[in-house]
Amino acid sequence: MPRQTFIKPSPEEAQLWSKAFDELLASKYGLDAFRAFLKSELYEENIEFWLACEDFKKTKSPQKQSSKAKKIYTEFIEKEAPKEINIDFPTKTLIAQNLWLLHSCPEKGVLLSHEAPRLRVCV
Repeated sequence: MPRQTFIKPSPEEAQLWSKAFDELLASKYGLDAFRAFLKSELYEENIEFWLACEDFKKTKSPQKQSSKAKKIYTEFIEKEAPKEINIDFPTKTLIAQNLWLLHSCPEKGVLLSHEAPRLRVCV
């Protein structure tokens, strides 16, 4: 397996990473280094999941949101997903319910949370 090489960040940039994890993730070099670390620990799917969720948050179109949500679910969340992440069963259930709501009435934008986990009906 070829060894990855990274361009060294400036000392100032690396110093920012030590103070704020968000700075590490916002930096191309920091993200690449963190991804390589996660890959070496067999946890690369976690950063890929986070990146997919960040992309989803920026999506404005309900149709695109629905499509991206389904892709995230099938790639990272459902049982036996190719890049399945480790999350508890109640959270997986809540996500599946939200996905159903998103597909049933995307224009409503109604989502469930752990605080209010009752299934809601679109009207």
